[in-house]
Parts: sequence; structure tokens; C-alpha cells
Amino acid sequence: MLRGRLHFRPAYLLAFIAAQYAIYFVGRFAGQGKEFYSVARHSVHVSLEVEARGGSRKVQRYALVHDAAEAYLSDVPGPVKKSSPGYKHAERALGRAVVEALDLDVTADEKAFVERTDKVVGQYELAAYFPERGYEGPVDLRHDPDAVDASADDKALFLGRARALGLR
Repeated sequence: MLRGRLHFRPAYLLAFIAAQYAIYFVGRFAGQGKEFYSVARHSVHVSLEVEARGGSRKVQRYALVHDAAEAYLSDVPGPVKKSSPGYKHAERALGRAVVEALDLDVTADEKAFVERTDKVVGQYELAAYFPERGYEGPVDLRHDPDAVDASADDKALFLGRARALGLR
């Protein structure tokens, strides 16, 4: 999988499903929310929000795997991530490998669209999973995360969305 120092060869990444498997068990917010909330479920919500905002199918696919590196590196809280250039380097390298392996050639504008959408979904998540802290939810959320069955298995939810978007 590794060639040299943090140079990932997409050909040696596991198949899509296996590569994504760990994100069902990786918790957002370093596991500190009121209940477990997986990176896989977050990724589904971001992909659905991209769809609700008129994003193309290709961009919805990219949104679904935008945090794929966390399957290998875990979810690191934003303030720590920003102060850890080594983590950011590894995250970018793995992210590029996953995007290349899945042939998801997105433009800088499309990546920026997903990043903005990710922040909106993140605002919702902070308000929902840390109600005692008084976070305000986003004013412009277009997809209703509460419409997604909270009891649905995260693996089934993620794989169902991947199938719906033609990712295999």
C-alpha cells in the first residue's frame, strides 16, 4: 500500500467496500457526542445535502467518500487537525489515492462545493450531538438528516447510498 513515505498507490488500496469498511466504526467528534455518530453516516448526509443543493452525481459520489482517509487515520477534531501538518499531509495523500482509485476526477470548484456543504452538515451535527453546548444549527440545510432512519445500520446506509450512486 505504501510506496516510500506517504505515497499511496491506488492499485494497492483495497476494493471500495473494504477500503470504506472502517468508517462505519470511526466516530465523529472523537466519540464525544451524546451518542455514537459514524463518519459513514456523516458522509451519507453530506452526499444527500450535495444532492439537495443540485450537485451532480459525480460530486455526490465525491461527497460520499470525502472523508475516506479517516478509515485509515481516524477522525481528528478540527483544531488538532489544523495544527498537525503531518496528519493533513497523510489525509491529502490518502484522499487523492481514494479519488484516483474510484476515478472521481473533480474540479477545485467541486471540491470547494463539497467542503462548504460539509461545513453546513457539520453545523447541524454539532447542534444535534452537543445540545448542551448551545451550538446553533445551520440556517440553510436543505436535506433533512432526521428523515434518514436513525436506527438504520451505518454500513447498510453507506453501502446503499454507494450503490444508488453507482459506486461498487
